[in-house]
Amino acid sequence: MNCQNCVDVYVGIDPGKSGSIAILNKDANIIDIKDWSDEYIIDNYIKYIEYMYNIKNCILEKVHAYPKQGVNSVWSFGENYGIWKGLLAANKIPYKLVTPQTWQKGQLLPSDSKDKKKRSLVVCRRLYPNDIKKYFKREKDHGRSDAVLIAKYGINFK
Repeated sequence: MNCQNCVDVYVGIDPGKSGSIAILNKDANIIDIKDWSDEYIIDNYIKYIEYMYNIKNCILEKVHAYPKQGVNSVWSFGENYGIWKGLLAANKIPYKLVTPQTWQKGQLLPSDSKDKKKRSLVVCRRLYPNDIKKYFKREKDHGRSDAVLIAKYGINFK
C-alpha cells in the first residue's frame, strides 16, 4: 500500500548478520535505522515503513560468498540475504540489487580507514555528527552505516 500524502523515503539494506535497514528522506537525513533481529520483527518493520512512507527507492546490497569464508559464515550470510529478498517480495516492495563496489564508489575512500569495515562508520560519523550517539557510537554499528550509505546512494539511483 503506497500512501498518498506521505513523505518520500529511500531505503537501504545491508543484509549481513549484523546488518540493518535505513530510511532516509530526499535530503539524505536519517529518519530511522533498524538492526537485523529476526524475520518477524523485520517483516513488521517493513510493513510499518510502507504504511507510513512513500518508498521512492529501495536498494538491497547484492552480496555473494568470498574466498576463504567459512562454510557456516557463508550459509548464515546467504540465509539472511534470502530472507531480506523474500520479505521485500512478500510485501510487494520493488527493490534494486547493487553491489558493494557500486554504492561505495565516491562515498568511501581508503583514506577513511585502513579497516574496510570501519570506512562507512567513519564517513557516517563525519556526515551525521548529530546522530553519532543514537546510531553510530559502537564499532559494531558498521551495518547501520552501510545501510545509510546504501540508502544515500539510492537517492540518485535511476
